[in-house]
Amino acid sequence: GAAVLAASGADYGIAGEGECAAVELFGAIAAGKAPPRGTVVSSPADVILGARYSRKIADWYDRETHNIPIQTKRGCPFRCSYCLSSTDVSVRFKSLEKVKDELNFFLKNKVRLVKFVDRTYNLNEERYIAIWQYIIENWNGITTFHFEIEAQQLTDKALECIKNVKPNCMQFEIGIQTTNEPTLKEIQRPFDSNKIKYVLENIPESIHVHLDLIAGLPYETLSEFENSFNYTIKLNPRMLQLGFLKILHGTQMESFAEKNPGYKWLSCAPYEVLCSPWMTFSELQMLKHIDLLVDNIYNSQNFLQTLRYISTLNINQFAFYTQLESYLAEKHFFDTLHKPEIFFDILFDFFSEYNEYIKMMNIESDEVLFCEDNVLIIKELLKFDYIRRAKTSTFPSWYKRNYSKENHRAVLENNYDISSTRDSYINSAYEEFSVNPFTFEMSPAKVLFIYNTQKLNGAAAKTFLKEENTECILIEESMLSSGN
Repeated sequence: GAAVLAASGADYGIAGEGECAAVELFGAIAAGKAPPRGTVVSSPADVILGARYSRKIADWYDRETHNIPIQTKRGCPFRCSYCLSSTDVSVRFKSLEKVKDELNFFLKNKVRLVKFVDRTYNLNEERYIAIWQYIIENWNGITTFHFEIEAQQLTDKALECIKNVKPNCMQFEIGIQTTNEPTLKEIQRPFDSNKIKYVLENIPESIHVHLDLIAGLPYETLSEFENSFNYTIKLNPRMLQLGFLKILHGTQMESFAEKNPGYKWLSCAPYEVLCSPWMTFSELQMLKHIDLLVDNIYNSQNFLQTLRYISTLNINQFAFYTQLESYLAEKHFFDTLHKPEIFFDILFDFFSEYNEYIKMMNIESDEVLFCEDNVLIIKELLKFDYIRRAKTSTFPSWYKRNYSKENHRAVLENNYDISSTRDSYINSAYEEFSVNPFTFEMSPAKVLFIYNTQKLNGAAAKTFLKEENTECILIEESMLSSGN
C-alpha cells in the first residue's frame, strides 16, 4: 500500500472498502487532526455500504445517463486477464436487507433503468435468486433491471425463477467475448458452447439478452473473430455488442501486451488497443465501422423482418457486414455522422446495386451472398420494416407505395369496432407487397398495420407478427367484403 501511495503522489491511501474509512479520514482532516502524510487507512473488508440514494440523485442519473447504478457485491472469483476485477478475487456482499431497501427506492420512484454493476451478478444462487424474486414480486411495471450474467453459472433453478418474468422487467448482458480456443486459454476464460446454447434457449423471450464480443484479444485474427461473430449472432440476441480490448494497468493483459511488441494501445483512458500481433490497425478500424452498422441495423430493431429473412439464407453474416462496410467505405460514409433513419436508404441502395458491387470488387462466385430473388425479397421487406416500425405519412424516394385507400377502409369497416374513422386511420396503415413478408414467399400480400391496439379492437384475422406496439396482419380477401 505504501509503495503504491508513494508512486501515485497522493497524500493518503485507503485499503479495503472506502465508505467508512474515507468518511473518517475526511473528518479528521476537516477537524485539523489529519494523520501524517503517507498514511494508508484500512477499512474492514466486509463493510459494503454502497451509495446513499436520493430522489435528486436518481433524477440526475435518469436525466444524464438514462440509468442508475447499483452495486451489491465487490470482487470476482474469475481471472479473466483483461479485467481489473481479476485482481480482486475475494468476493464481498452487501447485506440483502440493504439491497432490498435500495430496490424499493428505485421501484417507488419509478426509475427507468437500474444497472447492476456487479461483475458476474449470478455467483451465489440463493442470494441472486432472492433478489430476482423480490423484483418480480414488487415490480412497478416501469423500472427495468439490467444484470451482467455469466451464462455458464445459471442453474435450472434460476431459469425456473425467471420463466414468467414480464416484458421490460429485466435484461441480461452476457459476455461471449470469443470462441477461439487459444484465446480463451490465454485470457483464462471458460467456455462451454453447449451450456451457453442451453441457457439462452431457456431464458424467456420477455427478457432482452445482450451478447458481447471483444476484438483485439490475443491469438485472435480477423478470420477467428469472424467465427466468434457468426457463432454469437446465430444465438439470436436482442443486441450484439462489439467491444474493443482495453489494456488496463495492473491486469495480466498488460503484462502479456508488454511482452508482445505487436500490441499498441492508447496511453490514456480508455486504453483501447490500436493493433495487436494478430490484428492490424486497419482491421480494427473496419471492425469499428461494423460495430456502427450492427448497432444501427441489428440492434436498432428497425429491420427485424429483413434480418430474419437474411438469417434463413444461412449465409456468412459477418461477410454481409464486411461487404456492406466496404461498399460504404468507398462512398466515404464513415467520414461523417448520420441519423439512424438513413440506414434504410443505405440498405436499399446496397441491395439495389449489389450486382454492380460484386463485379466492381471482383468478388468470387462462392463469396456472393445474395441472388436476384434474394435481393427482390429483401427490398420488399425493407418497405415492410419501414412502415412496421411506426406510423408515418412521409416516405423516402426509394419507397414506391402500393396503397389502396378503398381496401384500407374496407378492412377497417368490416373487421373492427370503429368509433372514429379519423382515429382508425391514424392508428393503422395498409400496404400491398409483391412478397409475403411473413413467409418470404414470392406471392402478393396485403397487410394491415395496427399501431395502437387499445384504440382499434375486433380483429377478425390472425396477427402474424407483433413487435412492440405494432400488430401486422395478413389480409385475406374475405376481410375486404362486408358480412364477415
